[in-house]
Amino acid sequence: MGAMTHTTAYLDDFVAGFASDTLPIRGRAIKLGRGSLSPILDRHDYPDHLATILGEAVMLAALFGSAMKFQGRILVQAEGDGPVSMLVGEYRKDGGLRAYARYDKELKINEPHDVDCPFCGSSMRKIYSSVPAHFKGSGFYSTDK
Repeated sequence: MGAMTHTTAYLDDFVAGFASDTLPIRGRAIKLGRGSLSPILDRHDYPDHLATILGEAVMLAALFGSAMKFQGRILVQAEGDGPVSMLVGEYRKDGGLRAYARYDKELKINEPHDVDCPFCGSSMRKIYSSVPAHFKGSGFYSTDK
C-alpha cells in the first residue's frame, strides 16, 4: 500500500481515498461519526434494522458525493412494495446530510408475511432481506469468485 498520513486527532467524519502501488486496488473509505448520522436517525425513532439500512444509504451517498467536482447533491433512493415503501439518503457538496424512510409500523421488517399473488391470486409468503450492492465496470475490481 502507499504511504498513509497519520494523525493524532480523532476524526468523526472523513472520506479518504486509497490505492496500492503494487496491486490494481484503489477505493474510498468513509466514516460518519455519531454527531452527524445519529441525530438524523434518532429524530425519527426508526427500528434498528431500518436505521442500519438508512444509514448505509446516507453513507453511500456521501461516499460518491464527496468525489463530486461541482456543487450539487447525490441522492440514494429505493422504493418498494414491502414494509419499507421508500428510503432516501442525501449528501450535499457542502457536507449536509439528510435521510428519510417511509415504512409500515405495523408490519415487521424482518418477518415474512402473507400476500396474494398479483398474477394468480393465490396466497404466498413474502420474505424481505437486505440486498448487497455490487459495482462493476471501469474502475471497479471484483475479487469475488
